[in-house]
Amino acid sequence: MARVFRAANQHHLAVIVHMWTSPEYETTGGNDARVFLTRLLPEAPDVAVQIAHMAGGGRATDSALAVFANAITAHDPRTKNLYFDVATLTAGETPEGLQRDAMRMRQIGLNRILFGSDLSPPNPSPRDSWQMFRLKVPLTEDEFRTIAANVAPYLR
Repeated sequence: MARVFRAANQHHLAVIVHMWTSPEYETTGGNDARVFLTRLLPEAPDVAVQIAHMAGGGRATDSALAVFANAITAHDPRTKNLYFDVATLTAGETPEGLQRDAMRMRQIGLNRILFGSDLSPPNPSPRDSWQMFRLKVPLTEDEFRTIAANVAPYLR
Protein backbone atom coordinates (compact mmCIF):
# COMPACT_ATOMS: atom_id res chain seq x y z
CA MET A 1 0.00 0.00 0.00
CA ALA A 2 2.87 2.40 0.69
CA ARG A 3 4.00 1.99 -2.93
CA VAL A 4 0.48 2.83 -4.13
CA PHE A 5 0.37 5.96 -1.98
CA ARG A 6 3.84 7.01 -3.20
CA ALA A 7 2.80 6.51 -6.82
CA ALA A 8 -0.42 8.48 -6.28
CA ASN A 9 1.58 11.32 -4.82
CA GLN A 10 4.15 11.20 -7.62
CA HIS A 11 1.39 11.36 -10.26
CA HIS A 12 -0.73 13.91 -8.36
CA LEU A 13 -3.66 11.52 -7.94
CA ALA A 14 -6.10 11.71 -5.07
CA VAL A 15 -6.65 8.57 -3.01
CA ILE A 16 -10.00 7.38 -1.70
CA VAL A 17 -9.73 4.66 0.91
CA HIS A 18 -12.27 2.18 2.21
CA MET A 19 -10.70 1.33 5.55
CA TRP A 20 -13.64 -0.89 6.39
CA THR A 21 -13.05 -0.78 10.11
CA SER A 22 -16.46 -2.27 10.86
CA PRO A 23 -17.97 -2.29 14.36
CA GLU A 24 -16.87 -5.89 14.90
CA TYR A 25 -13.32 -4.50 14.93
CA GLU A 26 -13.99 -1.57 17.26
CA THR A 27 -11.08 -2.57 19.46
CA THR A 28 -8.59 -2.73 16.57
CA GLY A 29 -9.88 0.17 14.46
CA GLY A 30 -7.69 2.64 16.35
CA ASN A 31 -4.63 0.49 15.71
CA ASP A 32 -5.47 0.33 12.00
CA ALA A 33 -5.88 4.10 11.89
CA ARG A 34 -2.51 4.64 13.62
CA VAL A 35 -0.82 2.42 11.03
CA PHE A 36 -2.55 4.37 8.26
CA LEU A 37 -1.47 7.67 9.83
CA THR A 38 2.15 6.66 10.37
CA ARG A 39 2.88 4.43 7.38
CA LEU A 40 0.61 5.51 4.53
CA LEU A 41 -0.27 9.19 4.85
CA PRO A 42 3.41 10.23 4.87
CA GLU A 43 3.78 8.57 1.46
CA ALA A 44 1.17 10.92 -0.09
CA PRO A 45 1.84 14.31 1.52
CA ASP A 46 0.85 16.40 -1.51
CA VAL A 47 -2.46 14.88 -2.58
CA ALA A 48 -5.93 14.64 -1.10
CA VAL A 49 -6.66 11.44 0.77
CA GLN A 50 -10.33 10.78 1.39
CA ILE A 51 -11.43 8.17 3.90
CA ALA A 52 -14.79 6.77 2.89
CA HIS A 53 -17.68 6.24 5.27
CA MET A 54 -16.01 8.18 8.09
CA ALA A 55 -13.58 5.25 8.56
CA GLY A 56 -16.28 2.59 8.72
CA GLY A 57 -18.19 0.29 6.45
CA GLY A 58 -21.41 2.24 6.33
CA ARG A 59 -21.06 3.10 10.01
CA ALA A 60 -18.28 5.06 11.60
CA THR A 61 -15.93 3.14 13.82
CA ASP A 62 -15.12 5.57 16.58
CA SER A 63 -11.81 4.06 17.66
CA ALA A 64 -10.45 4.66 14.14
CA LEU A 65 -12.15 8.01 13.67
CA ALA A 66 -10.86 9.25 17.04
CA VAL A 67 -7.25 8.67 15.97
CA PHE A 68 -7.73 10.85 12.90
CA ALA A 69 -9.77 13.49 14.73
CA ASN A 70 -7.18 13.77 17.48
CA ALA A 71 -4.35 14.05 14.94
CA ILE A 72 -6.22 16.81 13.09
CA THR A 73 -6.95 18.64 16.35
CA ALA A 74 -3.23 18.42 17.21
CA HIS A 75 -2.39 19.93 13.78
CA ASP A 76 -0.46 16.83 12.77
CA PRO A 77 1.04 17.75 9.37
CA ARG A 78 0.30 14.27 8.01
CA THR A 79 -3.41 15.19 8.08
CA LYS A 80 -3.16 18.42 6.07
CA ASN A 81 -4.84 16.85 3.02
CA LEU A 82 -7.09 14.37 4.82
CA TYR A 83 -10.84 14.35 4.13
CA PHE A 84 -13.75 12.12 5.07
CA ASP A 85 -16.98 11.28 3.32
CA VAL A 86 -20.28 10.45 4.93
CA ALA A 87 -21.55 8.12 2.20
CA THR A 88 -24.08 5.75 3.76
CA LEU A 89 -23.19 7.02 7.23
CA THR A 90 -26.77 6.66 8.46
CA ALA A 91 -27.06 2.95 7.70
CA GLY A 92 -27.94 1.15 10.91
CA GLU A 93 -26.79 3.92 13.27
CA THR A 94 -28.20 4.45 16.73
CA PRO A 95 -29.09 7.94 18.02
CA GLU A 96 -26.09 7.74 20.35
CA GLY A 97 -23.80 6.72 17.49
CA LEU A 98 -25.07 9.53 15.29
CA GLN A 99 -24.51 12.03 18.11
CA ARG A 100 -20.95 10.74 18.50
CA ASP A 101 -20.39 10.98 14.74
CA ALA A 102 -21.63 14.59 14.70
CA MET A 103 -19.19 15.38 17.51
CA ARG A 104 -16.34 13.78 15.53
CA MET A 105 -17.30 15.75 12.40
CA ARG A 106 -17.04 18.95 14.40
CA GLN A 107 -13.72 17.85 15.87
CA ILE A 108 -12.35 16.97 12.43
CA GLY A 109 -13.67 20.21 10.99
CA LEU A 110 -16.73 20.41 8.78
CA ASN A 111 -14.59 21.73 5.92
CA ARG A 112 -13.08 18.23 5.68
CA ILE A 113 -16.43 16.43 5.52
CA LEU A 114 -17.74 15.51 2.07
CA PHE A 115 -21.24 14.30 1.39
CA GLY A 116 -21.49 11.35 -0.91
CA SER A 117 -23.64 8.41 -1.75
CA ASP A 118 -22.39 5.23 -3.32
CA LEU A 119 -25.71 3.47 -3.11
CA SER A 120 -27.37 2.42 -6.31
CA PRO A 121 -30.93 1.26 -7.07
CA PRO A 122 -32.88 -0.19 -5.43
CA ASN A 123 -31.16 1.63 -2.54
CA PRO A 124 -31.87 5.32 -1.85
CA SER A 125 -30.90 7.84 -4.49
CA PRO A 126 -28.29 10.51 -3.66
CA ARG A 127 -31.13 12.96 -3.03
CA ASP A 128 -32.84 10.54 -0.66
CA SER A 129 -29.50 9.80 1.02
CA TRP A 130 -28.98 13.54 1.61
CA GLN A 131 -32.46 13.73 3.16
CA MET A 132 -31.72 10.74 5.41
CA PHE A 133 -28.43 12.33 6.43
CA ARG A 134 -30.18 15.61 7.30
CA LEU A 135 -32.95 13.85 9.22
CA LYS A 136 -30.75 11.51 11.21
CA VAL A 137 -27.49 13.30 11.97
CA PRO A 138 -27.79 15.92 14.73
CA LEU A 139 -26.10 18.86 13.02
CA THR A 140 -27.29 22.45 12.71
CA GLU A 141 -28.60 24.00 9.50
CA ASP A 142 -25.35 25.97 9.19
CA GLU A 143 -23.34 22.77 9.56
CA PHE A 144 -25.39 21.02 6.88
CA ARG A 145 -24.90 24.02 4.57
CA THR A 146 -21.15 23.85 5.12
CA ILE A 147 -21.03 20.17 4.24
CA ALA A 148 -23.33 20.67 1.23
CA ALA A 149 -21.02 23.39 -0.12
CA ASN A 150 -17.83 21.35 0.28
CA VAL A 151 -16.18 20.21 -2.94
CA ALA A 152 -13.54 17.53 -2.90
CA PRO A 153 -10.18 19.14 -3.66
CA TYR A 154 -9.60 16.79 -6.59
CA LEU A 155 -12.75 18.18 -8.27
CA ARG A 156 -11.82 21.85 -7.98
